[in-house]
Amino acid sequence: MVIGKQRIVIYDIVSQAPYSAVSLGDASVGIGGAENTVIHIATGMAKVHDVTVLQSARKGGDLIVDGGVTWASTQDAAGPVAAADVVILQRKSQPPVRLARWNRRARYIVWMHDWQPVEDRSVRGGRWKRGLKAEARSIIARALGVQWIGVSRAHVGNIRDFLAADRLIGSAGEAARVGFIYNPVVIGTPPADGDFDRNRLVFFSAAWKGLDLVLKAFAAVRSAMPDVELRVASPAYDLGEGQHQDGVVMLGPLAQDRVFAEVKQALCVFYPADRVPETFGLVFAESHALGTPVLAHDFGAATELLGPDERMDVTDTPAVVERVRAWRDGGRPVVKAHDDCDLDRVIDQWLALIAAGPKVPPPGC
Repeated sequence: MVIGKQRIVIYDIVSQAPYSAVSLGDASVGIGGAENTVIHIATGMAKVHDVTVLQSARKGGDLIVDGGVTWASTQDAAGPVAAADVVILQRKSQPPVRLARWNRRARYIVWMHDWQPVEDRSVRGGRWKRGLKAEARSIIARALGVQWIGVSRAHVGNIRDFLAADRLIGSAGEAARVGFIYNPVVIGTPPADGDFDRNRLVFFSAAWKGLDLVLKAFAAVRSAMPDVELRVASPAYDLGEGQHQDGVVMLGPLAQDRVFAEVKQALCVFYPADRVPETFGLVFAESHALGTPVLAHDFGAATELLGPDERMDVTDTPAVVERVRAWRDGGRPVVKAHDDCDLDRVIDQWLALIAAGPKVPPPGC
């Protein structure tokens, strides 16, 4: 076990916009759930360790201290990475190859947030160059003892399949270095209790995850129940379209408290999309914390966060329509917050992961 203050660098090569602790609740910043999670985890760990968050979206030389964390640019990574005891890579497995030239003694953790495509990356035919790159990355990853953290049990299986296809793990021992920690759900002061609107559905996720599919399903719902409306809140970096569809209200980016108020008032979160599995499903966990059920496809993290009445084959459009009708008519399921997503509990798990050292399997809820 590692004891004492550690120098931790979170390296975010895919940031959409510069962010820091003050960004929480600011809809104009244009960050999503992953960035919000980084903010909460970084500021939580900063109470024990020295934490720096490097972001590709921040300009070189732009350094601020906010919430006990140093927020800087990946363009200025050499110094912080060279001094780090632990480097946590956001979303991407490639950076250790580059960062190792500054620091080979640090512990490297790749914190995955996205569902990974699993495909053949063998070294043959047109994939020769890509295969060689994968082989080089696997050698470096194994030499560094890289650990991999996902955000749900379902995500762990996906990551293991992806890493095996990319040659980044090959043995049972290496597979054991893949673990998960749920993301935290932070509601703050919840909206006041009150009656929900049986005619209001809400979608509040990035459009690329399947807003077009949601709108198509809603058109069928609206045809059967003309009083129902769908209110869509999307992050500033991915607004989507749908302004001209009957019954759809495009809200654009909203501050978190506004989003939560919309969810609290809705019959349900309407998410009938089967394109991209949710790795954690912040949408699911936040909705439950607000007492609002979710109608979603039965895959990804939905299988462990949503109840059986909330999961279904959403490609069966008539069944989706009837599920909404049943909930409007009094069959709406009762849901509650997930204890495993409590902020303090999640931060404690990250602190335990840091303290455990590289030879201990990562924790899971």
